[in-house]
Amino acid sequence: MIIVADTCSLLMLLRLNPEMLTDPKFGCCTTQEIRDEIFQTARFARDYPWRNEFRNKIQVVPLGSVTHAPSYENAKLAVKMQLEHIDPDEGSYNLSQEDRSVIVLAQVLPELSVFTINNPDDVVLSTTDGPLRRFAENRFEIENLEPLDVLNSWLDAGIWGYDDQQHGSILQDWADREPKPSIAAKRRFRKLTGRAFPSPNSGQTR
Repeated sequence: MIIVADTCSLLMLLRLNPEMLTDPKFGCCTTQEIRDEIFQTARFARDYPWRNEFRNKIQVVPLGSVTHAPSYENAKLAVKMQLEHIDPDEGSYNLSQEDRSVIVLAQVLPELSVFTINNPDDVVLSTTDGPLRRFAENRFEIENLEPLDVLNSWLDAGIWGYDDQQHGSILQDWADREPKPSIAAKRRFRKLTGRAFPSPNSGQTR
């Protein structure tokens, strides 16, 4: 199960695959906090005016299910304790409350009846936020997939098909707006689709 923990990347993935959170075969979920940020923050209304088209597609893990998970309080405490004992060589994490809720969700997700997760190691994050990614990996050994590799995983599994005519302009918008994908992810995308991941248009700021 992939917890999509990056608001901008979630929106771009949703434009390519509106069913990613509603169809279980795509194996993705997100939190109420991330949904709230998308619809309650002014910059999203300004920079992503089309987001309302996907309002009914952003289904979240029910907060009540999370807070009633048997290990919920222990998971919260584990995050708190790890943040209180940071080696200076690691640098500062400065995680927001939303970030902390993602780490808690990653710990309790296998206990929730709304999903069938046989192995806790099957829970991964997808975020381009450096501190959150490092904290999840360093302190909880939670793997992170960059957003393009989420797309690649659907292509590789044959559960989603890329259509350049339908999706090309969306992918270009992604390249213009979001952090640059890794070379490895772009190479895999080209191998799976036969198309190169686009470069940012000249004059675009990133």
